[in-house]
Amino acid sequence: MISKLRLVGLLVAPALLLVGMPSVAQADTPGCVTRTEYRAVSRGMTMAKVHGIFDTTGTRDAYSTSGGYAIQIRSYKACRAYSYISIAFDRDGYGKPFRLSNKTAVWSY
Repeated sequence: MISKLRLVGLLVAPALLLVGMPSVAQADTPGCVTRTEYRAVSRGMTMAKVHGIFDTTGTRDAYSTSGGYAIQIRSYKACRAYSYISIAFDRDGYGKPFRLSNKTAVWSY
């Protein structure tokens, strides 16, 4: 026969584990980009994927379009002071997603 204390432990332990676990959607650095996040993005990724990794949409600095081709340059706040991140996205047709074409960062020490 299982003791009452052991039974309560078996029922409560899984609930405590779920409460203590961070949410998958919880941003680790909301509003700013770390070096690790910057290194995780690469040419060809969609803008939505980049924004998911960065946990921010940044600020659109420039936008140009001609026919179906379009380019936009976005800047992102770095988590380190006096650092700068800029990403260029382009698309080669109407309705296609913007994809990372170039990235630049200057990191302070």
